[in-house]
Amino acid sequence: MTLGTWGATALVLPDDEEHVFPHWVSPATIHAEVGDGDVQIQRRNATGDDWTTIETLSEDCSRILDVKNMPAMRILPTGSAQFMVVWAKNGA
Repeated sequence: MTLGTWGATALVLPDDEEHVFPHWVSPATIHAEVGDGDVQIQRRNATGDDWTTIETLSEDCSRILDVKNMPAMRILPTGSAQFMVVWAKNGA
């Protein structure tokens, strides 16, 4: 799955290496169509060995994600949920 496209598989941001988001990064927008599931926004737990859900999107929505100085996050859809993440640099 790539930024700016709809998908139903987990996505780790900013990259698969799980880097920290820099202080200068612009906000992202997540669009969710949850169907019979939800979309979970997760970060690593304190020990770094598992993901913990920090927010659950359980209704169709669009939401701004302010990710400056944040650790890597994982977007995890469940059931038939789909989502799309867009940054201004993607042209949207």
